[in-house]
Amino acid sequence: MLFKHWNEFVEPRHHLDAPVMVPNQESLQALPLPTVTVPAGFDWGKVRDCDPDHKIMNPLFNTSHTHAMTRGELVTSLQLNESVVSQAATELSQHWDYRENFPNEFDPASDTREDTKSIVLRLPIVELNGMNTLLISVDENFLKVSPIFTNVVARKLRTLLNTQTKILLVGSSDKIYSTKMVSLNECTLQPPEFITGFLGGMIDELVKNRFSNFKGFIVQSEGPTGFEKLSLESMDELIDFIIDEWSSYNINADAFRENCHKLWKLDGAAMSAQSGLYI
Repeated sequence: MLFKHWNEFVEPRHHLDAPVMVPNQESLQALPLPTVTVPAGFDWGKVRDCDPDHKIMNPLFNTSHTHAMTRGELVTSLQLNESVVSQAATELSQHWDYRENFPNEFDPASDTREDTKSIVLRLPIVELNGMNTLLISVDENFLKVSPIFTNVVARKLRTLLNTQTKILLVGSSDKIYSTKMVSLNECTLQPPEFITGFLGGMIDELVKNRFSNFKGFIVQSEGPTGFEKLSLESMDELIDFIIDEWSSYNINADAFRENCHKLWKLDGAAMSAQSGLYI
């Protein structure tokens, strides 16, 4: 039997609380919103399909089975007062033990970069198969990126895309009990299930603004945002879904399945086959 260490450092229940960017968490404070910069000269009106997804889904869109070309970046940035940043880092180090819980992640209190007052999130825009199909990969990490960043990106994408653009949202959540389908006219989520992060922000924007041609496919995962683990069953469901959605591309199903499994294992996103007991 595999015993898993119980981690006291958990993802905050109120997702706007992390990561800490202000010194005083007890009161509301006026801060500027992040700004989103789009590539100059890019014609969003010609986009036929758009797939904004979590980075963990990148194996599904790997360039070995698609012809891909980078078209630019969506750059989301926020400028904070330097004193605010240093005070926030001090408070954060007093509450969260990075060395014990996430030794591979940086500790804001010990970050000596000169540009700490500038927070930047870069999202690559990749065109697939030369068919005006865009992949936008979002590298979410609840330790480093505040959810306000991905929410602003979701709002910006909604304004750039046409309401008739085919939008495919593929992602995972540790707050659902089985695979879920979401669209303008269908939602299989059952309370208390819910979706957070970039995927939740995109679905919210698309539903509120009546995007009729979007489809969301969310599988069950384990772990907080940025550290997700997928089971073999979830991987197979994702692979079958993409093969079905991209049937016109004549994908070699066996090679595609093998390649996806290999890449997820290399990325450390594959859940252990052994059962686990939390203590």
